[in-house]
Amino acid sequence: MQTFDQAFVRAITDQTLEVETVLPYARNAHELRAKVMSSGIAV
Repeated sequence: MQTFDQAFVRAITDQTLEVETVLPYARNAHELRAKVMSSGIAV
C-alpha cells in the first residue's frame, strides 16, 4: 500500500508535479520536503 506522501514523492521525482503544488496537501510538509531532497531533487 502507498501513502499520499509516497505518491507525491513519486510524482515529483517523475516530474509530473512540482513540490510547491503538493506541499499544501501533504500530511507532513517538512517530511515530504526531506524525502524529495533525499531522492536528489533540489527543493
